[in-house]
Amino acid sequence: MEHIGFELHPGTPPGEALETAPEPIAKVGLGYATAILKRLGDSRLLTNALRHLGSGLHGAGNPTGRVMLEEALTRSRAVSDWREVAYALCYLGRIVEEDGELDAAEGMYREGLDAARTSGDALPASQLLLNLARGAAARDDYAQAAALMEESLALSEIRHWGAGERGMALLHLASLSRSMGDTAAARARCLECLQLTAYAADWFMLSNALVVMGGLAAAAGRFSIAARLFGAESAGRPVVAGPRNLPHPSPTSPARYAEDLASTRAGLGDAAFETPGRLAGR
Repeated sequence: MEHIGFELHPGTPPGEALETAPEPIAKVGLGYATAILKRLGDSRLLTNALRHLGSGLHGAGNPTGRVMLEEALTRSRAVSDWREVAYALCYLGRIVEEDGELDAAEGMYREGLDAARTSGDALPASQLLLNLARGAAARDDYAQAAALMEESLALSEIRHWGAGERGMALLHLASLSRSMGDTAAARARCLECLQLTAYAADWFMLSNALVVMGGLAAAAGRFSIAARLFGAESAGRPVVAGPRNLPHPSPTSPARYAEDLASTRAGLGDAAFETPGRLAGR
């Protein structure tokens, strides 16, 4: 078989594999799958294909992605496929959140969580809990955020394919610990995530971990280490998903990243940032 340029981790769902593949492969593979499944009338598999293709297109900045996710939601509701209902609401909620409609997004996350629990699938429930936790953290309700993140982490450990969910839950907990002033706990969570990264060969998880760790180093005044971590993340950015990743929102807000980068630049001087790279452009 011809090598197509990306590796699959054992047990990776086919749709998820295509979604994270290089863009032309994802478009062709999922595009054909969607067309075939529509002809066959297989609603359950079709909603899965629509969800992955919609997520990938949205991540690439294509507005058709939202339309496909809305179709996935309508079709999955029609056949009471609660797992796909949960995923569609999770992803659409993220789009609504991006548009600044936070209350509407939270409502979608809660409805999706009910659907996930009805389906009995821990993975979408883990993602939805993490989204609700991010909302609580944004309101400075750290106790509620921590409880939701811990529940998300526990659910992610149930599923074989949950390494990405576990890693991102750990990084969000690390970011939350930093906000609460517990840097030791934040570092410990990052180290747990790095162990998962090595197991899953997950570049997206690693990219986010490097930014969280760089922020911790910058906050501690260890600017040389922070610059190295930010530089490593910047150098590896072409191989990971973009900032509009629907399943796994970044644990580091753009504002926090900008502040950490600015403090690192102030601590080291502009000359330290004149080597080739794209540190300034996250």
